Amino acid sequence: MDAEQNLMTAGEFNTKVKAWASKVRNTSRGVLTKTHSGGSLSRKLQISVRFDKEKIWLERVGFRFLRYGAFREYGAGRGYIVQNGVIVRGYSEFRFKKNRQIWKEKGYDDNKIKAIKHTTSGGLDIRRSPLSWLDTPIRKNINELGDIAGEYFGDDSLQHVLEQLNKITIKKSYGK
Repeated sequence: MDAEQNLMTAGEFNTKVKAWASKVRNTSRGVLTKTHSGGSLSRKLQISVRFDKEKIWLERVGFRFLRYGAFREYGAGRGYIVQNGVIVRGYSEFRFKKNRQIWKEKGYDDNKIKAIKHTTSGGLDIRRSPLSWLDTPIRKNINELGDIAGEYFGDDSLQHVLEQLNKITIKKSYGK
């Protein structure tokens, strides 16, 4: 990319992207502070960036947080599962030793057995609710990030950022 085509330098672009990420992180921390008693999720929320191969401009920005943050985002965990977008009381087939053995005999590994979810019957009170502590601040500020990218890369980048919005929200990552 020719430097004369850019409306800002790579350093300015990197600074603005980091400022955008800080703004989103601070908004997320504010949501958690107001509505969530678990301060460690807020304290350990970190910005993660990756540079391009030439180490000139930021290619990727993300957020690292404690694993239970994803459960809090969706209102799941501690006996609750999300089924068809609704939080319900549930359990995993892995919970029962006999059933687990039957599934293993059919060739299922532990992870696949854990993924087999069932809901409990009856009118149990649902005491969990989703808290959009990260996805919403990202969505509300995504146009600003698109504008920053547009200034540096050109108009096509805004459209690209908006098309990639679904990839920016919380992504499950196991084994880390």
